[in-house]
Parts: sequence; structure tokens; C-alpha cells
Amino acid sequence: MHYTEVAKWDVVELVVLLSTLLLLLVRNRVDRYLWSLLAVYAASVALGIFWTTLQTQVGRAGAWFPAFWTLALLRSVLFWTMAAVAMLCWRAGRRGGLRRGFFDSSLAGQQPSALLR
Repeated sequence: MHYTEVAKWDVVELVVLLSTLLLLLVRNRVDRYLWSLLAVYAASVALGIFWTTLQTQVGRAGAWFPAFWTLALLRSVLFWTMAAVAMLCWRAGRRGGLRRGFFDSSLAGQQPSALLR
């Protein structure tokens, strides 16, 4: 019962997060690094929902479910990926990198990265 409730609330979180990502992409309001960080986090939430839903099968005869440590390992890999993206953003900011959205082709009128403010 607990895993089912956790999965339901995670689905709500994922819908809000994906809606935010779509809105940010359409409005072109954040830089690529910040959007990428949020997208990796959304992937973490989506895979967490999958794993949590599979954990509801524990104790059923013939049911397959992943080992409990696999979700922790998966999230560790994704969070290290987020840390690498943050480091890339930091390095770009140190070199004078400018904020560019996904659909920006020119640098005219751009601002410093949102993560560096």
C-alpha cells in the first residue's frame, strides 16, 4: 500500500515537472544547463515511479521486482550526471559564457547563465 501511494504522488510531481519543462522550453526563459538539470531530475523521478511500482509486487508468487539497492544506484548515477552538468555550467560561466536557450542562435542581448546568479 505504501509503495502505491508514493508512486501516485511521484506521478503528480512528474506531471508538474514535465509541464514546467515544456513551458520553459517554449518560452525560452532558462539556459540549456538549467533545463538539462531539470530534465535529468525528471528522468530520475520517472524511473523512480517505475521502480516503486515494481516494488508493489514484492511477496507475490512469480512476480519479478528489482533489488532494493538498484533505485539508489540509479539515482546516484543520475545525480552525478546533474553534478557534471552543473560543473560544465560553472566552467562556462568562469570563461564568460552567456545564457542561451535551446532556440537561440545569436548571442545578441543574452545574459549570464541563470545558475551563476
